Amino acid sequence: MADNISSAAFAGDRNQGFQLAYNSGRVDVNYNIAQPAQGLRPRPCSTVPFWRDKDFIYRDMLVEIHVRCTQPAARVALVGLGGVGKSQLAVEYSYRVRDSSPETWVFWVHASSRARIEDGYRRIAEATRLSGWDDPKVNILQVVRAWLCDESNGRWVIIVDNADDSNMLSDLSGESSNGSVLITSRSREAAFKLVGEDEDILKVEPMSESNALALFRKKLKSKSHDDEVLELLRNLDYMPLAISQATAYIQQRAPRVTVSKYLRDFQRSEKDRTNLLNIDVPDRRRDRRSSNAILATWRISFEHIRTNQPSAAKLLSLMSFFDRQKIPEELITSRYGDDGTVGFEKDIEVLRNFSLVAIGIKSDIFEMHRLVQFATRKWLEQRQELEQWKETYIATMADAFPPATYENWKRCQTLFPHAALVLEYRPIDENILLQWTAVISKVAWYAQEQGNYEEAEPMNRQALDGREKVLGKEHLSTLTGVGNLASVLWYQGKHKEAEQMSRRALDGREKVLGKEHFSTLTSVGNLALVLQDQGKYEEAEQMTRRALDGRETILGKEHPDTLTSVYNLAYILHQQQKYWMAKTLYERALVGF
Repeated sequence: MADNISSAAFAGDRNQGFQLAYNSGRVDVNYNIAQPAQGLRPRPCSTVPFWRDKDFIYRDMLVEIHVRCTQPAARVALVGLGGVGKSQLAVEYSYRVRDSSPETWVFWVHASSRARIEDGYRRIAEATRLSGWDDPKVNILQVVRAWLCDESNGRWVIIVDNADDSNMLSDLSGESSNGSVLITSRSREAAFKLVGEDEDILKVEPMSESNALALFRKKLKSKSHDDEVLELLRNLDYMPLAISQATAYIQQRAPRVTVSKYLRDFQRSEKDRTNLLNIDVPDRRRDRRSSNAILATWRISFEHIRTNQPSAAKLLSLMSFFDRQKIPEELITSRYGDDGTVGFEKDIEVLRNFSLVAIGIKSDIFEMHRLVQFATRKWLEQRQELEQWKETYIATMADAFPPATYENWKRCQTLFPHAALVLEYRPIDENILLQWTAVISKVAWYAQEQGNYEEAEPMNRQALDGREKVLGKEHLSTLTGVGNLASVLWYQGKHKEAEQMSRRALDGREKVLGKEHFSTLTSVGNLALVLQDQGKYEEAEQMTRRALDGRETILGKEHPDTLTSVYNLAYILHQQQKYWMAKTLYERALVGF
């Protein structure tokens, strides 16, 4: 019986495999392996892996991105802090390109590692149906670059996200007037190496207050008062990622968590603030391998700098303790361990490249975001380096902040915002603790001279507490701290506690220095003033006479301090209606002065 022979051949990229209904004889099959279609090109599409953000807030920079990216062979970079919205701008731009020009390919490459770069290019190869896209032996970067350089393939846009290491991206796409490359990067230096021109680098700043408020309202449709929301947004430095993080947290925990509660928790302590900013809330509009917590996002930059420019990481560490505005160059150049002016310039450039530090109103004044400073300190804490840099900051302010005498007021005014923060960084080491109390005392002195008594009081209390711990309650430096606190309490009209502190200072100095010592007599005079203001004129008179007698003996009758006691006694007598006695003393004081 003759064989029944059947032959089947299937062509085309959609007809792969073997099809058979029924056959009783031999079957010959010719397979066709998938190849790029000849003459039939795939339709342009997008490989952007994120949904369009329905809450996206329009930013004027989109126009600039569009204008620059439509130029032939354009390469444009968006540079800024992690979480400032670079990737979201790129995602929105990608959708706008597809909306306005469906014939344009839009590709996405995540550039945080070589593996992810290759994966992004493989997706391009798959979308464009390049032969061997799924073959691990094929040099996929070379194949895709060849396709991109072929202008017959039509227009395309490649978005290279998180391109912080230019060494991994030596040749993005070859040269083609048909395509444009949009890069996002934390590093201005890396961006410059990739685009080649400063003018093609666009700095992405935090949102404006109005845009930040609009984003908040879109993401959290609550009825919170604008004042509360604006205060929260200021605390979040108008960072889009931090705003999204906060709104997601509030929304998921409503009604127990409100804007008011979140703000209170955020401001209550560094620990609570850290917990809130470390919460990683899933967001399908962001890369799934990246953290959605702002602190974790910035740690990537910190570690990159520490690895590649350790001295710049040290400079950042020191700067994180100062007030965020008007940081003088003179305070930081020689304190963090650089190798001179050249080293400092290189380090400050690195920090500026990563948008962690900016130049202020003058070239020798710097500024930082408060959240960046906070994140840096938390990073130092994790690395167990916080105490070391706290001590360096205290030593810096101890040397820089002068005594608050009149001739130093201008200098004190400049440094006050930075020195006042010393109060928040109490050290553990007792030797440094004494230096810390000395700084606080000088700062409190200046605050008191300027009439800022409420600010001076907690400083004096902390300085006194530190001295008591290290030196003991009877040490002269401690007693000076007691007197300083008594003085600022008196200025605020807190007479009862001021009297207690004044008596303690007097008793301590009498014991240590003796009753006739000049410092003891100062305490006598101060107690007299406190008693006088409470209407305790008889005891005040006794104390003032004692101070006057002692000063006449030690300083002489014409010394200004002696004449001050003369005037004070005249005033007390006046208040007791002892007018003739008061008149005589007033005249003596007037003639003497």
